[in-house]
Amino acid sequence: MIVIVAPGFLDMPVETYGGIEKVIQQLSRGFIENGNKVVILTPTKSAKPEGVYIHISRKNFQFNCLNYIKKYKKLVTCVIINHSSHVYLRNGLTELRLPTYEIGHWRNFTSTRGRIYPSKALWYMAPTIRPYGLISHPINMDVHKPDTEINVTKLFNLPSEYLVSIGRVCPYKRTKMAYKYAKALGIKLVVVGPIVDHNYAATFIDDCIYLGNVTEQQVAALNNAALISLCLTKWFPFEPFGLFQAEAFAAGAKVFSSGNGALGEYLVPGAFKKESKNFSLSLSRIEQLINERELSPSDIHSQATMMFSHKIVAQSYLAHMRLL
Repeated sequence: MIVIVAPGFLDMPVETYGGIEKVIQQLSRGFIENGNKVVILTPTKSAKPEGVYIHISRKNFQFNCLNYIKKYKKLVTCVIINHSSHVYLRNGLTELRLPTYEIGHWRNFTSTRGRIYPSKALWYMAPTIRPYGLISHPINMDVHKPDTEINVTKLFNLPSEYLVSIGRVCPYKRTKMAYKYAKALGIKLVVVGPIVDHNYAATFIDDCIYLGNVTEQQVAALNNAALISLCLTKWFPFEPFGLFQAEAFAAGAKVFSSGNGALGEYLVPGAFKKESKNFSLSLSRIEQLINERELSPSDIHSQATMMFSHKIVAQSYLAHMRLL
C-alpha cells in the first residue's frame, strides 16, 4: 500500500484549478491503474470520503497521520509526503524505517534524501544527494484534451481569435507582459485566474477580457481555442512547477513561454517558442508560432500524453521507488 500525505491545508478531493492537491489526485490514479493500492491521508469535505481518501482531522494533522501509518505499518510499502511543514512527520517516518519520498515544488525540502523533483530547475536550486528522481507532474488527460464539448467563444462571448494567460494575476506571473504582447499584435488577451495584486492588475486588466476563476474543463477549452497560451514568469531560474504549460499542451495549444525553469523543460517540440528579452524579437516569435501549421492540436496532445499523462508519470515514480 502506497500512502500519500496531503499538505493538510485544503479539503480533498479538490475541484478547483491548480495546486499540489491536483498533482496528488492524478498521481494516485496512475498508481492504481498500474496495479497498486493507494490511500491519501487528507482533511476532506466529508468524514466518510469515497475511494482512496482517508479522513484525518486538520487539527494535529501530522501527528494523526503518523499514528495512522504506525497502525497499518505492516501494509505500507512506502510513504509520499510533499510539503516542507511535514518535519515532524518526516522524523517519525525515519524512526519507523519506512521508505519515504518527498515531492512538490518547494526549494526548502525537509530532508536531503528521497526527493522527487518535477524539474531540473528545482534540483539546481536545492542540491541533494542520491537517491533522487527527476519526474514531471501528472496531468489529467481526461479533462485537458482538444476534443472538448465546451464552446468557450459562445459561453464567454469571446472573439474568434485571442491569446490566453492562465494563472494568478500578479507581477511574478507577468500577466501585464502578456497583455503588452497581445496589444502590440492587435489581438485580445483573455485572462483567467484570481487577482492577487489589485494595484498591479488595475493598470491593464480593463483592456483584457477577464474571466476570473473558471472550471478546470473551461481552462482546457480556453487553451484549446486560443491562438497561443502565454506562460510567462519573472526572468530568473526558479519556476519549478510547469503545470499550466503542460496542461496547455495537453489541450492541444501552442505555448509561448519565458522558458525559465520548468517552463523551459515542459515543452512539445514544434509547438513552443521561447520569449526573448528583446520585445520586437518576442513579437516576431509569437507571430511565427501563430502561423506555424506543422502540428495539429491532436498532434500536440499526443506528444503531451507521452510526457505528462498520470499513468506514464506514475510508472516513472514506481520505477524510481523500485515498485514497478
